[in-house]
Amino acid sequence: MDWPQPPAVGRLGELKTKTLFMIGKLDVADNFRVAEEFKKVPNIRFIEIKDADHMIPLTHAKVLYQDITTFIKDGSKNASYTRRE
Repeated sequence: MDWPQPPAVGRLGELKTKTLFMIGKLDVADNFRVAEEFKKVPNIRFIEIKDADHMIPLTHAKVLYQDITTFIKDGSKNASYTRRE
């Protein structure tokens, strides 16, 4: 397999598109490390769902739908971070 050079993780700051990153507060530690890397994206919105794990589409479909719809309508709030209680 050919890997991109330089690695994509090192180029996250080059992304130009608005980005939504959702994570469950109960997700695995590796995904929180991924979330930290994504903080390099200049126009990103983070949403953390308090009582969710990695299966947000199955366990929190309504919240997922609402947050994606709001993101599409309103766009990204640069470097914002939302915690859903």
